[in-house]
Amino acid sequence: MEKTEKINIATIIIFIMILLLPQILYFFVKDFIPQNNAENRNLAVKPNLEFKTLQDFPENYDNYFNDNLPFRAIIQELYNDVNYYIFGIKSLNNVIVGKTSDDGNNTWLFYDKKEDGDPIQYVRGIRTFNQEYKESFVKNIKENTQKLENKNIELFYCLIPNKSTIYKEMLPSYIKIKNDKNMVLDLYNYVKSQNIENIIYPYNELLEAKKIANPYYILDTHWNIYGGFIGAGLLQEKIDPNYKYLFDNAKINKGEAVSSEGDLSRMLNITTLGKFKEQTPIIENFLNDAEYKIIHDGYTIIYESTKPVIDKEIVIVGDSYMEQIALNFAKIYSKITYLPHYEYNNEKLYSLNPDIVIIEAVERYIDNIMEFFWL
Repeated sequence: MEKTEKINIATIIIFIMILLLPQILYFFVKDFIPQNNAENRNLAVKPNLEFKTLQDFPENYDNYFNDNLPFRAIIQELYNDVNYYIFGIKSLNNVIVGKTSDDGNNTWLFYDKKEDGDPIQYVRGIRTFNQEYKESFVKNIKENTQKLENKNIELFYCLIPNKSTIYKEMLPSYIKIKNDKNMVLDLYNYVKSQNIENIIYPYNELLEAKKIANPYYILDTHWNIYGGFIGAGLLQEKIDPNYKYLFDNAKINKGEAVSSEGDLSRMLNITTLGKFKEQTPIIENFLNDAEYKIIHDGYTIIYESTKPVIDKEIVIVGDSYMEQIALNFAKIYSKITYLPHYEYNNEKLYSLNPDIVIIEAVERYIDNIMEFFWL
């Protein structure tokens, strides 16, 4: 066999090994490596070989093969790491990379999607609530409160500031502020001026709380257990101030900054490399002996206490921010049922026969409040 022929055979073998080795290696390690799909789409599934779809089979299988390449998630993450850390290029425009804190531990991430409530508009002062909107808002609350009162059910409203509203100083300098006025605070003050007391908007309380510890996650869209603790305490004061002492007696441990991730860092699909660190507070002396179980029923989450402080049942209707309030209230009330706003209907609410209903919306979803004319 000539030398050239040997080289050709060796080249072919090496080429085949390059093609097959990842597949073979992946078979043994796939259960130990990340399989996350950080893309905002559904990956292609393996097509069935059928006569009626025979013409499209090659293209469909090619899409499936590309979407399910061995080590695809790791390669994507490495690609995004190189773009982000070396070239400063983000993989997703819906995440704003904010400033780094003075201690150098925390680089703040913020959510920014115009089609999903456009949260940054509230910081920039772009949106305003006209008088007609304010009056409709008040009318809505009054009518719903009366409807539930007729059924011996108490109703409360909870408006939650966007993370960027509380930490706007950590936004990058290219975010230009048109108007410093907080339009949701203005709406809230108008509601209060109409003698409506069954509503909270913990804007000032969260600004004060962040002097002690972060009430919002650094790498995530949401507030953390401490932020939910602040909101739950204010709601408790509205529901029954006799039990507000449960919150007043608690102590907040600032916690240590540790490498972590959240929904925003996952959207970027990057490794933290120690650059992103989360400092999650710990709540001490707050019903440490409380016991409850969590039941998932589709999108509905139920918290049942084994030894409640208050024997009442609460239904919470809102978005994902309300889960942290539910976790705090689960230590106090006999039963908490969390209904996402898109799962809510009158029949479901009344079948639960609650003592208390809480309607919640984070600022960017504030228009959801206006949908509850039909309680």
